[in-house]
Amino acid sequence: MRQFTLMLWSCITIIMLSGNFPAAAGGNPELLIVPGVGVGQIQIGTKSGRAARKEGIEIETVGRGSDIIGKIKVSDKRYNIQYNDLRVGDELQKIFRFYQNFTKEARGKDLLIIRDPGQGVEFLVDMKTERIMEIGIFEPEVPDYYKRKSQRSEAVKHGMETKSEKASMRNYYKENVK
Repeated sequence: MRQFTLMLWSCITIIMLSGNFPAAAGGNPELLIVPGVGVGQIQIGTKSGRAARKEGIEIETVGRGSDIIGKIKVSDKRYNIQYNDLRVGDELQKIFRFYQNFTKEARGKDLLIIRDPGQGVEFLVDMKTERIMEIGIFEPEVPDYYKRKSQRSEAVKHGMETKSEKASMRNYYKENVK
């Protein structure tokens, strides 16, 4: 039991000293960017009136006359993404290490937007220097196949299976259930 406790404390210490644990790295929770959620105490979907105006943060509301936060843009190097430590000023290649399901959109000759809709994060990149200029956080988009699956689940729950689903269930029972 003593060896187990010693090993557990050793692992915790290594994790904290490695910097992968935000609080151990001296990270201020107010400076953490959580994709799809918010930045510090400023969260997507809340009223912007309660969000304190901070240097290096721009807030976009959902629509005209709305007070609900729809997007948060960060241009200050002090802020970093919670899980991978990406921040403004980092190299373009660092984005590709952590995000695979992204879209690219050119803005003029020198700007590129790399967007991961499933994570709720986008990066504005200066193509001359290949560095991140701005990090945007928004509500993640739910892929269509999840929407269809949940709609199908609702239909099945209410007894409205399709003919092909009924046929495949019959075949399954014939082959697997005696």
